[in-house]
Amino acid sequence: QDPEQLESAATTRNANAIYRMLLEETGDNTAMYTGSIEYTALNQLNVGDSDTYAGLATIDDEITIIVPTDLTDEDAVRVDYLDTDGQGIETQIGDQVDAPTHSGIVSFDDSNYKVADTVTVTLNDADLNTNSDTTEVYTIRAGTNDGNKIYDRVGLVDITISNSSAYGRLLDITFDDAAWSSYTCDLDNNVNTPATVDGLSTTGFTLRETNSTSGIFVGTFQIPQNYCTGDNTVSTTTGKDLEVNYVDYSDASGELIEVGDSAGISANTGSVSFGRSVYPVPFDPSQYPTQNTPHTIASTDSSISGDTVLHIRVNDPDYDISGSGPDTLPASKVTVKLVRGSQTSHNLAISDAPIEEISPISGIFELDLALGHTFTCDNTGLAENNPNRCTFTDTPYRIQQGDIVTVEYTDDTDASGNLNTVTDSATFDL
Repeated sequence: QDPEQLESAATTRNANAIYRMLLEETGDNTAMYTGSIEYTALNQLNVGDSDTYAGLATIDDEITIIVPTDLTDEDAVRVDYLDTDGQGIETQIGDQVDAPTHSGIVSFDDSNYKVADTVTVTLNDADLNTNSDTTEVYTIRAGTNDGNKIYDRVGLVDITISNSSAYGRLLDITFDDAAWSSYTCDLDNNVNTPATVDGLSTTGFTLRETNSTSGIFVGTFQIPQNYCTGDNTVSTTTGKDLEVNYVDYSDASGELIEVGDSAGISANTGSVSFGRSVYPVPFDPSQYPTQNTPHTIASTDSSISGDTVLHIRVNDPDYDISGSGPDTLPASKVTVKLVRGSQTSHNLAISDAPIEEISPISGIFELDLALGHTFTCDNTGLAENNPNRCTFTDTPYRIQQGDIVTVEYTDDTDASGNLNTVTDSATFDL
C-alpha cells in the first residue's frame, strides 16, 4: 500500500486479464454448459489490499474478476468461445455484458439539526457492495491527528491523503468545512472536570449495509453541544454548517469525484410564561379562623394554606436531548422575583431540584412555585453589585395587592447562537 503507487493507480486504472471459464454441463447429454461471473469493483479501500486479489477465482465455472473502472461498450466484460463448426472450421463466437460503476449519493436525513439530535447518514453506492454474500460495514479509523493521515474518517488509517487522490479516505463529517477530528479539550469548559478526547471516532459511528446486496449504507451519530477544534480549544456546534463528504472512487463515468450533503445546526429561542396574568395575594391562615356555626368562632384550621401557587412554563426544545423519556431543565435557569416600584426581592425560585419536561420530546418544562404571604430580605454575603440582592425597604416583608412578580429564563443559546434572557410578569390582586 505504497501511497505513490496508489496515487499512480488513480490515473492509470488497468486490469488487463484473461480468465478461463470451465463451464459445467447442465445434465447428461444436454450439450448445455453454464457458468457465472462475479466482479469486485475496486475502491480506495480495497485497491491496495492483497486480499482483494488473493481470493480471485480465475479458472473455474464460477469466476471472480476485477473491475478497476467503468467497463462498458468496447471495454465491457466479454466471454469468447472457439467453436469448431460442421465444416471443421474454427470460429470464435462470444458475448459481452457491461460492468458499470455507479455514481454514489450521500445524504443527511434532515436539513437542520440542534444539539443532541440524532443525525442519520445514508450512503448509496452499489460499488461499495464488494461481497454480495455478506453485509458489509465501514468503520471510523480512530487515532491522534498526524498530518494528513486518515483519522476520524471512514477509511484506512495508514494511507496518507494525497493532493491528487483520496486513497484511504472514504467519508468524513465536518463542521464549517473542518474535519471533526481527534483533539483533547475540556468540552464543558469546566475546570473541575478532566479534558477528554473528542472526534467522530468517539461517537461509534459506522456505515452498515442495509442488507448483503443493497449497496446502501446507514450510520448515525448525535450532534454534540461542543467539539474540539484543536488541543485545549473548544467551539460550539450551534451556528455551524454540518457537512458529510464521500469520495466516490468511480462514478458512473469511471472518474474519482467527491460528493456530499450539508445541513445547518441551530438552536431555538426559549420562552417563559406564567399560567395566568393575575394571582391572588397570599395570606396568613392564622389570621382567618374558621367558623363552625353561624354564631361560634373556632380555632384556626391548620389544614388551610394561604400560599399562592405560581405555574411557570418554559418552552425550549434545546433541552429536549434524550432519545427517550422526559428531560430536565436546570432550576438555575429560572429566576422569580417580587417587584414593588423600584424595590426587588431575592430570587424566590432558588432550588437544587431540576425542572421536569412535561412529556418526552415536548421541550416544555413546568414548575409550580408556592409563595407564602411573607418573604425574606437578607443580603448577608451578597456584594453590592450582586443582581440577586434584595432592595426592599418596606417592612414587614409581605406580598401586597399591586405587587408584580416576574419570571426570567436564561437561554444559553438562542436561535442566533447567543445568550438571551426572556421574561414574563403577573400581578397580585385580592
